[in-house]
Amino acid sequence: MARPLEGRDGMKLAGLERTALEAIFDTVLPSGAQAGTSGDLPEMVAAHQSLLERLPSSHAGLIRLGMVAAAILLPIMIMGRPRTLMGLTKEERERCLAGLVGHRYYGLRQIGVALKLVCGLAYFGAPGVRSRHGLPPSRDPGPAAEGIP
Repeated sequence: MARPLEGRDGMKLAGLERTALEAIFDTVLPSGAQAGTSGDLPEMVAAHQSLLERLPSSHAGLIRLGMVAAAILLPIMIMGRPRTLMGLTKEERERCLAGLVGHRYYGLRQIGVALKLVCGLAYFGAPGVRSRHGLPPSRDPGPAAEGIP
């Protein structure tokens, strides 16, 4: 059984979390010669984990929970299929996320916005992606402010 949050310095993503993140990243983020995602997945997961370590633990826990919940529940909610996002083909995952961002309910569309935000932070936090896009290496800004509500 995967251990829960261990604190900022020892935060490790469990197997289900890593698999869910990779499925979401592979679906939301661009692919192709310059964008590359598949080779950058380990770097993006590491950048995501680094981001979580800098956040207050309550915020990091909610992001972790939200990503796994999205990977498990979205195919059921959007497509009516009792499968996880990881169990769908790439084309089915893309259809699922397209259905999410085009959903008639605003609250569900906002889940898509949140997924894109988390994916974008991980994508541009990966060193390989940054160098391909001509961006300087990221520097660790230190922990996020504890006063964030």
